Formats: sequence, C-alpha cells, structure tokens
Amino acid sequence: MRFRVCVSIASGSHRKMVELAKRAQQEDADLVELRIDWLRRLDQAEYTVKEVRSLGIETITTLRSSAEGGKFRGGPEEAASVLRRLGAKSDLVDVDSDALSHEQVREVIAELGRSRVIASSHLGPDVVEKSRLTSVAEGLREHAEYVKVVTRPSSLDGALATLSLYRSLRWAKGNLIAFSVGREYAFTRPMSLVLGAPFTYAALKGKEVAPGQMTVEETRSSARSLAELLG
Repeated sequence: MRFRVCVSIASGSHRKMVELAKRAQQEDADLVELRIDWLRRLDQAEYTVKEVRSLGIETITTLRSSAEGGKFRGGPEEAASVLRRLGAKSDLVDVDSDALSHEQVREVIAELGRSRVIASSHLGPDVVEKSRLTSVAEGLREHAEYVKVVTRPSSLDGALATLSLYRSLRWAKGNLIAFSVGREYAFTRPMSLVLGAPFTYAALKGKEVAPGQMTVEETRSSARSLAELLG
C-alpha cells in the first residue's frame, strides 16, 4: 500500500513556489499544497497554479485566512473572487472554516462541487474535547467530501482525541484528514494515514510550513512502521 503525502509550499515569490514544487515532485510527493495566501502578489496566483499543475503533479490550492493562521487578510468577496478564479485550475481547493461562514464563498464552493473541496478548520489549544471535535468535523462535512481538522493541543490527550475521529465518524476513511501540530505530536501525521486519511501533509527539508511536518520519506517510513506495529 502506498501512503499518499502532500508537500506544503509557502513562499512570497511565484518563481520560488514553482521551484519548490519541482523539488517536491523529485522527492516523490503525490501532491503539493500551494499556500497562495503567502504570495506577495495574489494576481500571480493563477499563473502559479497553472505552471505547477503543468508539471503533472496533483495540486491543492489553499487560501488560509489570518483568522486560521494564514496570511490572507481580504474580505469574503475577495476570497470568493480568488477561489472562483483558481478553482477550475486546481485539482483541489482548501477553504477554511472562517471563509466558509460567508455566503459568497459558499456559492463558489457549490460551483466547484463537493468532490473538489477540502473544508478545513484549524483549532486552538482549548478545542480538544471529542464531542466538540466531532461537531466541527460534521459541520465541515456539509460543505465538502474532504474534511480537514487540525488541532493544537497542550497535552497528549488532545492529540489522541483528534485521532479518535477516525473511529467515531462513519465517513472518515478516505475523507478525513485529522492531525495535531507541534513537534511533540508529529506522529499524528503518519498515524492519520494508517487510520484512513486520504493523504497527510509533509514539507521539504528546512522548508516546514507548520511545526511537526516531516519530509516525504520520513512521513511514509513512519506510516509503514506504525502500520506494522498495529498489525
């Protein structure tokens, strides 16, 4: 079984993003996530997505709002405009829960179709109760086939509660991407693959976008070891 790994790419430069995508492809990534909210010029985003996708690698376009830890500070109308422009040129589009609360963005998501959207939520350290996590995941599921729940727990219990979503949600296998950020919780990324995530996120060495990201090979190797351990 091949565990699918997506490399997150974040840069203010269009040219650098394309270079990093080529490196990710060389390192055997299955997908790349383009954090277009990092681009200094959003008007270059369309060209960036088009050029990266022409490499032949599956491409996720992500517009992360400042409310969820990203760099995009525009309003819902601008977010909807960007997503509409880039949606047709991307394999998948990641839309955070802050944006999903606005009607303009929901209309764009409806146009793209559920199968091409990742509805995501990046939660603070106070959101670790299983019931609350389940509620968040079910709410996101209303918008998309793929749901991403990322937690930032202050204890191991919170990380384990995040992983428990794979057992408690009947639709989780192949649709849920749930893990915790933080170097001490890096294991949750490969473990998510073992539990049924369609893919998880990694980074190029020295180019981590979030704490706890491993390289593609480290992620796959850890997933294989965990799978063997769990039988």
